[in-house]
Amino acid sequence: MAPSKKLQIIKSRRDFLLSFKGRKVPGRSVSLYLRENGLKTHRLGITAPGKLGNAVVRNRLKRWCREIARQELNEIKTDSGTDFHFLISRPVDEFEEFRRTLVGLLKKAI
Repeated sequence: MAPSKKLQIIKSRRDFLLSFKGRKVPGRSVSLYLRENGLKTHRLGITAPGKLGNAVVRNRLKRWCREIARQELNEIKTDSGTDFHFLISRPVDEFEEFRRTLVGLLKKAI
């Protein structure tokens, strides 16, 4: 497996809000919003609202999401960059189940 590049992260509130105007790929526990960003790289944004649980649960889900995205987004080859915004709506207890969900969303999106 080739070493992967560090992910670019969506940082500004404006960019997060703009991602909602892009294409939505709904899922059972996670929804994916896609929008071209005009850059040459893909960026990742993750939203884990407080209703998911305490900080430990939310941070674990975000950590899992970053790891899965790091592995999968490097495989996506496009001419322009895209913002991938994952909105987690339900807690998931198993990493492999979460992985299948995110990879399925990415496959539907592309």
